Amino acid sequence: MLLSPGVDMNITDKYGQTPLIHAVICKRRESAALLNTNGANLQKVDNFGKTALDYAREMNNNVLIALLSGN
Repeated sequence: MLLSPGVDMNITDKYGQTPLIHAVICKRRESAALLNTNGANLQKVDNFGKTALDYAREMNNNVLIALLSGN
């Protein structure tokens, strides 16, 4: 549904977290990759001042770090 026409994939919850941030926190590599390749805002900062990449780094998740860094 997130990739349906007209759907804002950068929508935020009460914590300012986007679907991409949630995908990273939940270690959902496939979901994060899908959101990333379809234009999710990688620079979006949540209410805690963190991006999806920040969360991936905090968890030492090298797969997600590489995905979000474009490596």
